[in-house]
Amino acid sequence: MIRILISILMTLSVASCGVPLTTQDRTRISALQATYDRDFREAIAADGLDVGKERFSRTLAALPSETTGQSDALTGFYTLLEGMIYLQTGQLGLAQAIAPEVAAAADNLNTDGIERRNVILANNYAALVAGRSATASLAQLTSNSTEQQAQRLAIVRDIETRTEAVSRRLCRAGSVDEGAAVVAAYQASFLVEADRALAQACIPIQTDAAACAGFLGNRVQLQDARNLMAAFAGSISGTSQIADIQRQIESDLLQSQDGQPLAAPDDPCK
Repeated sequence: MIRILISILMTLSVASCGVPLTTQDRTRISALQATYDRDFREAIAADGLDVGKERFSRTLAALPSETTGQSDALTGFYTLLEGMIYLQTGQLGLAQAIAPEVAAAADNLNTDGIERRNVILANNYAALVAGRSATASLAQLTSNSTEQQAQRLAIVRDIETRTEAVSRRLCRAGSVDEGAAVVAAYQASFLVEADRALAQACIPIQTDAAACAGFLGNRVQLQDARNLMAAFAGSISGTSQIADIQRQIESDLLQSQDGQPLAAPDDPCK
């Protein structure tokens, strides 16, 4: 699920708003973007969607180890791209370690020469890392014991709380672009995984009937995922990565309602 979002990030191009970058900085950004795109294409060709960390070796090698004297905007771009690669390739330890730096870079990315979508990614990066860590923890819960049911519930509630915070940030950003779509798609995928974990544990109900009834209910996690995608997928909703997630959510909800038509999505910004 999460791996299929990687190719969306190939569109981290440059645009205009705010303080201008130097020509040299623009050249550096363009060159690094080209290296990243090349690594990505070769990774997909060789590995499919399960991208190994070695596939981005050229991009990581192109990121300078010493940034003294370089602009804050440029170093912020480097930091964000490094962090996103860690996230995309499942290197959670490194993604978690760099998360504070990515968050700190957000303001510096709001400048002419770096696409605004990078600010949205930086502002939500820590939440995306935490969400991926949460779904990894869910995958480790393989029994229906009372203890593990309680752990599932706690993780799902954590994902729900983080979804509310992510939604508020996206709503405050006030525009639908690729950055918002990527963040929404990641967060929706976490909600889908939460729903799957609960359904797998509770159908058929083996231990705690009351807890399972509370887990599943009206599939709140899928409803929230659907609302996010409807609000923020925007003009790239037709791409295969975004569309696949939307179709899966719609299909699961329709199945849970015996094929009855779904109501219109709720607006998370209201």
